[in-house]
Amino acid sequence: MAALENKLIKGHSVLAKALIDNGVDTIFGLIGDANLFFVDSFVREHGGNYIAATNEANATSMAIGYANASGRIGVATVTHGPGLTNICTTLVEAVKGRVPLVVMCGDTAAEDRENIQDISQRDIVVATGAGFEQLRSARTMAHGVSIALRRAIVERRPVVLNMPIDMQQVDITYSPVRFKVSEKRGLVPTGTDLDNAIGIIAAAKRPIVLAGYGASSSEARSALLRLAERTGALLATSLKGKDLFRDQDFNIGLFGTLSTPVAVDLIMEADCVIAFGASLNKYTTSGGVFLKGKRVIQVCDEQAEVGNFASPDAGLVGDTVLVAETILHWLDEAEIPSSGFRNEDIKRRLRNYTPGEKSGKSKSSDSAIEITDTLLQFNKLLPEDRFLVTDIGRFALAVFRLIDAPDVHSFMLPSHFGAVGLGMSQAIGVAKAVPGKPVVLFSGDGGFMLGGMAEFNTAVRYQLDLIVVVCNDGSYGAEHVQFRAKDLDPSLSIFDWPDFASVANVLGGKGLTVRAENDLLAVAEAIKTRNKPLLIDLKLDPDR
Repeated sequence: MAALENKLIKGHSVLAKALIDNGVDTIFGLIGDANLFFVDSFVREHGGNYIAATNEANATSMAIGYANASGRIGVATVTHGPGLTNICTTLVEAVKGRVPLVVMCGDTAAEDRENIQDISQRDIVVATGAGFEQLRSARTMAHGVSIALRRAIVERRPVVLNMPIDMQQVDITYSPVRFKVSEKRGLVPTGTDLDNAIGIIAAAKRPIVLAGYGASSSEARSALLRLAERTGALLATSLKGKDLFRDQDFNIGLFGTLSTPVAVDLIMEADCVIAFGASLNKYTTSGGVFLKGKRVIQVCDEQAEVGNFASPDAGLVGDTVLVAETILHWLDEAEIPSSGFRNEDIKRRLRNYTPGEKSGKSKSSDSAIEITDTLLQFNKLLPEDRFLVTDIGRFALAVFRLIDAPDVHSFMLPSHFGAVGLGMSQAIGVAKAVPGKPVVLFSGDGGFMLGGMAEFNTAVRYQLDLIVVVCNDGSYGAEHVQFRAKDLDPSLSIFDWPDFASVANVLGGKGLTVRAENDLLAVAEAIKTRNKPLLIDLKLDPDR
C-alpha cells in the first residue's frame, strides 16, 4: 500500500486510503451512486472491512455502537440526498451522546443541477447539530479526511464529510496526511470550591458517592472506592454508570427513578451526595427530589457539565482520579474521621433485597409470561461475559433493574434522543467492535419492527454472536400505558405482529417463543448450543 504514495490514483481511492492511513479499518454503510466507488476502493484496493446495512440510519447507528464499544472513531458512509436525510435521527443521537463519528457522505456534482437527489446537504447536517466538513478540492482530499477525523474527536460529535461525485473521479497524486490530537491532561481544581467541597464532606454524616459514565475508567473506579471507604459513603451510579460498583457490599445500585426500594430509603436518609462524572439530570435526581435537603458536590471534567441540570453546593472542574485523591489527601491531613454511615444493618438490607419479591403478580397467563421473574431467570441463563445492549421502551425499565452487565463498559443504552429502534443496529456495531464476546440485545416489539427486523439478517450475513430478546407485549407499550391511565381505548397502540420466531428462522437465524416458565428450558438449551444469531420472542401482556 505504501507504493501508492506520490502516484496518481482516483479521488475515491484517496479517500479510502486516507482512512486506512489514519487507523480506520472498519466502516458501516449503504452504497449509492455517490459513494459506491469509495467503498469499493476501501475494500478491494486497501483491505478495509465494510459492513453493509439495509438502511442508512442503521448504518450510522452501527458506527455509533462500534465507537462506543471500541473507544475508536466510528465511520459510516451514505450516498447523497435521501441517503443523508435518512440519517438525521441517528446524527442527533450521536450529537446528544457526544459520539466521535465521521460520516463519509457522497454529494451531487456541482454542475448536475437537475439531479433529483440534489439538496443543500450542509443545511440538513447543521440542523442536526453535527459538524459539516466540505472537501475543498481534489488535491486536498486526504487533508479533508484527516480534518474530519480530528474534529470528531476533539469536538466529541459526529462530523459529515461531504464528497462530491465529480471530485471522486479525478486522478490525484496521493500523499498521506495523518491527524494529531493533543494529549488531554487531567485537571486538579484549587481555591474556594475545593475548600467548600472538602468542608462539606468533612461535615457529612450520611454521604453517598455517585458515579456516572464520566467516572467509569478502572482508575476512576479505584479512586472512588478509596474515597467512599475513607468517608464511610455508600456507592451508587447513574444509569449510564450501571454496574460500575457491582459486587461491592455498600453499593445501592442505580440512583434515580430506577432505584430499588432499599436504595430509595437510603438515598432519603443521606445528607450529602458527591457526584463524579454524572450530569445530575432529572432522571438521576428523580426530578430533584433525591437532592432535596442534601449538600451536593459535582465533579466533571468539563466546565459546561457542572451545574447544567442541578445546582451543586460545590462544583469542581477536574479529573475524577486527581480530584478524589486531592480530597483524600486533605481529609487525612485534617484527620477527619469516617462518617460512620456504613454499618452491618445497611449491608444486610442491601444483601437481602430480592427484586420482584413484592410484585404479587402471577407468573403467567395462558398466552403471556410475567416479566420480572422471567428476566431474573434470563439474568442467569444468558452468557456471563455478555455485552448488554438495551433499546428503549416500556420494557426497558425492568431490564435496567434486573439484567446485569459484567462491567460498566459492557453496557450500552441508545437513548440520548429517545428514539426507539436503534438497539439492533448498535448491537451489530458492538459485535464488530468486540469480536469473541456475545452481544445480548433487549428490544421491544415496536422497536424491533421499526429498526431491528431487517438488520437481524445483517447479523446473520456477518455471522455475529448475537442474542436478541424481544419483549413482545403486542403494542407500543409506553403509549398503551398512557391510554389506560386516561381510561381510553388503547387499541390504537395494539399491533398484530408476525411470529418473530418464524421470521428469525426465515432470515437465517434461530428463533423460539416463550409464553410460559417451562419454555425457559428450551431457551437455556438454545443459548448453550447457538451457532447463529438467536431471537427469543418473550410474550408479555400489555396490561400487566
